[in-house]
Amino acid sequence: TNMTPTPERLDVLDMITYWAAGSSLIVQTGNPQDLSLADESICGKKIAVMTGSSQQQDYLPLISEDCEAAGQEPVEGVVLGNVEGALTQLVAKRIDGVFSDTSQLAWAAKQQPQAFELLSPQYQKEEGDDIVALGLAKDSPLTPALHAAMQSLMDSPAYQATLDRWGLGAGAISTSESLG
Repeated sequence: TNMTPTPERLDVLDMITYWAAGSSLIVQTGNPQDLSLADESICGKKIAVMTGSSQQQDYLPLISEDCEAAGQEPVEGVVLGNVEGALTQLVAKRIDGVFSDTSQLAWAAKQQPQAFELLSPQYQKEEGDDIVALGLAKDSPLTPALHAAMQSLMDSPAYQATLDRWGLGAGAISTSESLG
């Protein structure tokens, strides 16, 4: 999965940055409730987030604060263990949307366009908060090799082409960092 290199994670992991992900909202095809992350339309709605994710811990609480400041009900966060379970809940109409990493949701929308629609725009975070990384055991002997391999990939046309193929090209970064 995508992992943000937080200080807590860097205490126990080496991390290799590879992409600037985003957070998006996926809904049923046709967006029957006319939801968006760009306004208060998700206020009071049941929106799934994944356990321990940035969306659960940081972004949904901020969105709910904005809802309450606008006189609306806060978002009703439904915390689930994985995106597959959340998408199942969406199909069953038990929730109104899934707020997660753009990459996971873009894949679902591409694979099942009859069921899911990925909404635009992505959630606007603080600059740099959307960098994601691969995690390895702290002080892993593989860290330098994986970092070099990631930078080699990023230096080739294949990196941008692969991201573009999945509609994720805007998240390309030019330099991988080894953190930890």
